[in-house]
Amino acid sequence: MPKRNEKSYAAEKLFLNGMKLVEIASQLNVPEGTVRRWKSTYGWGSERSDRKSSERSDKKNRKRGGQPGNKNATGPPENQNARKHGLFSKYLPADTMAIIEDMPLDSLDMLWDQIQIAYAAVIRAQQIMHVDDKNDKTIEKVEEKDGNVIGERWEVQQAWDKQANFLKAQSRAQGELRNMIKQHDEMLHKNWHLATAEQKARIRKLKAEIGKLQPETKGDTTEYKGIPASMIAPPFASVLFDIREQMHREYVFPGGRGSTKSSFISLAIVDILMSMQDMHAVIMRQVADTMRGSVYMQMMWAIEALGLSDIWRGTVSPMEITNIQTGQKIYFRGGDDPGKVKSIKVPFGYIGVLWL
Repeated sequence: MPKRNEKSYAAEKLFLNGMKLVEIASQLNVPEGTVRRWKSTYGWGSERSDRKSSERSDKKNRKRGGQPGNKNATGPPENQNARKHGLFSKYLPADTMAIIEDMPLDSLDMLWDQIQIAYAAVIRAQQIMHVDDKNDKTIEKVEEKDGNVIGERWEVQQAWDKQANFLKAQSRAQGELRNMIKQHDEMLHKNWHLATAEQKARIRKLKAEIGKLQPETKGDTTEYKGIPASMIAPPFASVLFDIREQMHREYVFPGGRGSTKSSFISLAIVDILMSMQDMHAVIMRQVADTMRGSVYMQMMWAIEALGLSDIWRGTVSPMEITNIQTGQKIYFRGGDDPGKVKSIKVPFGYIGVLWL
């Protein structure tokens, strides 16, 4: 049998003395959901009812079904059917059962536990993956050979590589954390009238702290202020406003060479991604071989023009551009290989921009 939480005994005693669950949680400094789970798991409600009914006639208040002391009420010895986790206790080890006993019953509390675990992992990574300065280099021996062939192989991680990996890992983890918080928020507001004061307060507190999760960076940081008006040709000024207000989902830009439509589109894509950090983009051309000299170079121009070259890094194999602070990606695919288009799997968030 798994060991019962010591505080649950004190909580049960307070409950049987008439104290409310929220008061018990406050006095014992535990979440209200935990006290509610203890009440359900250990059957406090029935014990309180039994205590009140003992003052009345046993005959008048005798319950239907098996009575206390009746061995047939729970079946033969070792029969686990009457227990809440009878099936689990039969096949799962004791330590796993102990975890199950402490699990919340409410789905909102269960999601909150997942959010706390993800939040703790992000904070812990700040200590494990911290980079002191540009001279913080890691050298590690990864292989040593004996016998006929003698030698060693060492792996070197420069400070900038470690910092880039740290930022990518943090951005992915933060993206997942934001998604869980969003899901929790939606569930909470869907049944707002049923939510406890603790459930409402804890999500507000976490939202207030979420801004502190950004990794520390040395030196100057890039502050994006939007597309300068001087870069937008007059015919596209109203279109940019329309895009920012999300008034339409699809835009068609006619015009030939020299119409500046490609320049505007590339600037607009970067602008959208900078304002929506859960979003990625896909850019497609009919033939993949033509992208490097056309749309890829066009996007790199837009990034340079907006002064964002220090946070957006491009590679040609695979051909993509990555925001090293947030982990967002701009993918490039050719229509001549549909399989590669289907194989795109974003690390977090969703694909919100498609340029054909």
